[in-house]
Amino acid sequence: MWKNYADDGGTYYAVVDEASSSSDRKLKHNIKDSNTNALNIIKQIKFRQFDWNENTPYSNKHINIGVIAQEVMEIDTNYVAETSRMIAGEEEKIYNMHELNLITTAMKAIQELSRKIEDLEKKVG
Repeated sequence: MWKNYADDGGTYYAVVDEASSSSDRKLKHNIKDSNTNALNIIKQIKFRQFDWNENTPYSNKHINIGVIAQEVMEIDTNYVAETSRMIAGEEEKIYNMHELNLITTAMKAIQELSRKIEDLEKKVG
């Protein structure tokens, strides 16, 4: 769901609210097991710390672990959504993260690591 709002300075934002997303089997076809190397994707992501600029929904808030959408987009565009905001009558592109897509990828990477650990335990054991 997209949420649109304006701050006190008249800057308009569109923010994706992804607390839940459709995943019902009835909405899908061509369902197969994923062969994507999720661990490789996660390893490529650069985790950053940063401070949000003023005039953003998170003004001056410090983030210890976060990502930059443009950097993630270089890895895979499926993790990023393009939206826009109006500043002084000019439209500006803004990139939002599809965080649920990242969570799903991280879950698959955990499964891949778990299989590697199990294989190593069998060899040692």
